[in-house]
Amino acid sequence: KVKEAIEKLHLMEGTAAVRLQDEAVSASWRMKNARRRMAEVQPSHIGGILLTPRRVLLESRWLGFGEAGKVAFRIYPAGDATAQPGNATVFIWMEKPPGLSFTFNLRVGEILITAPRLWQATMIHYRMDLRWSQLSSALATGQGEPDELSVVLQVLQWHGPEENPADSADTQQTSV
Repeated sequence: KVKEAIEKLHLMEGTAAVRLQDEAVSASWRMKNARRRMAEVQPSHIGGILLTPRRVLLESRWLGFGEAGKVAFRIYPAGDATAQPGNATVFIWMEKPPGLSFTFNLRVGEILITAPRLWQATMIHYRMDLRWSQLSSALATGQGEPDELSVVLQVLQWHGPEENPADSADTQQTSV
């Protein structure tokens, strides 16, 4: 019982430290020649241009991510094998599990921002699909350097360490 109490106090201490810090952490990848690398440019039937996704893998280098270590991005503009048609796939990899859960969003360019998502404390990668139409809009309205696209992983909120249910000595079962 004393050991369990000490472990719970340790978890509470970690949670309190995180909530007091609640530091803003982000990782940013500035992809050069993004339009050329991600899409094929074709004339549109109604004027202008149409961007169709290339079947390629684009990968960032390892980027600093505060005290959580390093992250890397992988983007499949035409989606990976499990993506629905019309979706691009983004993978975010961590060098090691962060040890704390956090809520984050992904910003691509100036106009595409995902809904908040939860990164679990023990995960080393996260996969998400984005509509190609949204991604191509971000490519078409690029700001700053011509043909440069920023991809930003931004922590919105840190959560405390999670208790691992497998470590719990008390197993409560309910019968129906």
